Amino acid sequence: YAACPTYFTADDHNSMGYAYYKTLQYEKSKVSYRRAMAMEPKNLIFVRMLGVVYIAQSDWQGLKEIATNGLAVNSNDAFCNKFYAIALDNTGQGNLAAEYHQKAERMEKEEKSRNNN
Repeated sequence: YAACPTYFTADDHNSMGYAYYKTLQYEKSKVSYRRAMAMEPKNLIFVRMLGVVYIAQSDWQGLKEIATNGLAVNSNDAFCNKFYAIALDNTGQGNLAAEYHQKAERMEKEEKSRNNN
């Protein structure tokens, strides 16, 4: 799709990505999320949102790639661990996936515990 104005922020691209996702325009959604990620590479919200698009498309290699990128930023991110596990499950690597599922569950419990205190 057409180039976006240079004054768009990463949040603007994120919002566009979500709008495209909700209207099933997955390719445009991915472009928007990738633009947001390029502007703020350490912001895992964009990684998570792009992961949701890959899941919607059953694109397990894409999900694995984006999860790997997210884990490089924060290896303890529950979403990225869960996404990596889902990708591994769907590419025939169930044994390794179990480790990432467990880690994601542990991270989720720790986050809930922190939020309750």
